[in-house]
Parts: sequence; structure tokens; C-alpha cells
Amino acid sequence: MARRTRADAGSVAKTCKVRVFPRPVQKELPLWLTAAGNAETFQMAGRLGMNLLTHLLGQSIEEVSEKVALYRQAWKEPGTPGAAMSP
Repeated sequence: MARRTRADAGSVAKTCKVRVFPRPVQKELPLWLTAAGNAETFQMAGRLGMNLLTHLLGQSIEEVSEKVALYRQAWKEPGTPGAAMSP
């Protein structure tokens, strides 16, 4: 069962039990990082073993392709969560 802290206006934060419906299929939900113009953000997502979400606003397919290559390279670096998997 999940726990979360809840604070109402005029009250002190209290810990309470909450349930999520429908229940998740996975034990851990996959994490996604949104990256756009900064190549370092793509690399950070790869190093953290996170999924990547991006877009083509203000950048060409070629630019995105280069950044995705950096993401994949960082994903496979030794010692990163993605090293044992491939994106």
C-alpha cells in the first residue's frame, strides 16, 4: 500500500494510507525524462536508465538523431542502470 503526505489548508501535514485504482500492473512504474534542446539532458536520462521523451519543435530530425545516439551511448556506459539492457 502506498503512503503519501497530505496537507489541507490550515492543517498540519499528516501521513495517510492511500490506494491507487486501478492497481498498477508493474511493481515499479517506468520513469520518463523529457529532453529537448540540451544534449546533456539526453545523456543524463541514459545514465539514469530512464526512458526518453522528446519532440521535433525547434530541432531537426538529424539533431534529434544525434542526441538520441548520445542517450543510447550513455545508457550503455558501465555502472549505469541501463548497462545490462539495451534501449
